[in-house]
Amino acid sequence: SPTKNKTRFYQWRLTRGEMAQVLARGGFQVDDVRIIHKPQGTLRWLQHNVGLDPSRQVSRGLAYGLSLVLPAPVVGHMVLGLARKPLA
Repeated sequence: SPTKNKTRFYQWRLTRGEMAQVLARGGFQVDDVRIIHKPQGTLRWLQHNVGLDPSRQVSRGLAYGLSLVLPAPVVGHMVLGLARKPLA
């Protein structure tokens, strides 16, 4: 039977600066690093911290509205890095 553990698990979580460092250490020229998916991150925050059901339209609407005013580093769901490997 599935466990009832409410602990959240993140496989990997990086800040924008950490992502840029990882890419640079790998020999990539970093063009941009940004936080994306604010509505999804806000929805997850509302689910885990307020107990809203993420499948309900009202929860999705609230998450979208809040994501427009909350800062990306607080609610962003993913970090996207745009980089290229210089030609040798």
